[in-house]
Amino acid sequence: MASTAIMDERSGLKHFERDNPMAHSKPTLVLVHGGWQGPSLWTYVIPLLERAGYATYPVTLVSPDSDPPVEDFTADVEVVRRAVDTLLECGKDVILVLFSYAGYVGCEALKSFHDEQSTPLQNAAQNTGPDGGVDKKSAKKTDLPSWFARPRRGKILHIAFIASYIVAPGMTLWSPRKGDCLPGMENKVSIRKVHVIYYDRHIDGVVRVLDGPERFFSDLPRPIAEFWATKLRSQPIKSFYSRFTYPAYLYYPTSYLACIDDKALAYKIQDRMAKLAKIDPDRVVRVRSGHMVMVSQPMAVAKFLRQAAGETFSVL
Repeated sequence: MASTAIMDERSGLKHFERDNPMAHSKPTLVLVHGGWQGPSLWTYVIPLLERAGYATYPVTLVSPDSDPPVEDFTADVEVVRRAVDTLLECGKDVILVLFSYAGYVGCEALKSFHDEQSTPLQNAAQNTGPDGGVDKKSAKKTDLPSWFARPRRGKILHIAFIASYIVAPGMTLWSPRKGDCLPGMENKVSIRKVHVIYYDRHIDGVVRVLDGPERFFSDLPRPIAEFWATKLRSQPIKSFYSRFTYPAYLYYPTSYLACIDDKALAYKIQDRMAKLAKIDPDRVVRVRSGHMVMVSQPMAVAKFLRQAAGETFSVL
């Protein structure tokens, strides 16, 4: 009888999915840009995804150009969390797309959803007694009819990293003890140029990119690279100081798009971080591009994201 009960529950789920058009709709792609940037970098990717039947939800992070500069990454974490929660509450399944700095804040944002990773039906199937049947005590806790009657809440299906920072719990992206900035960047009006460009966090507190065309858009023709570099913003240095606490990449299916010719985040570091996250090597896609691959190769990015959503493409 126990097995019959499980079959009836599964049959009910099939009827629910058949009668509910949302059950088979494509997931919504939440697109999160990196530091120094805005959502305009998805300009060429979004039409390709929408043409393939996907809804997109570009998020605008708070930290770039914030005035006064944010004191940590909390505001960025919160804006990603709210975007995901809004879609889940509307019954939308979500694929979270994290580019560069967004890998740091996006994973942290998923901490709020840690307890939502299984449905009551899945829990019921797992609560088996010693004889393999459903444990009656556990089954009573799972009220399937009332669950079906409630509006369906969406799920987080996948995390897709693009040239993204992936860090271990307890780590930060940047330490306040480091006395100099990254080469090609500065954070005050008066600077001294040597092999590295120094910053003074007490005077200004933000980092500006001085070599945008070379650093971020190295694989674009110079005039186009210079145009996109004009869209770069200042980034508060303290947004990199926050201590990371939640390795979402260990709890959700993941994939990684690595940029081989990246001048901002070296390919070997991207490869190392994908291994840190234990991403299946078959889910690591390598593209010969600069850092802003969504600008220079939007079709490759769209294909990568469609694969993250479960689509398959012929090799022919």
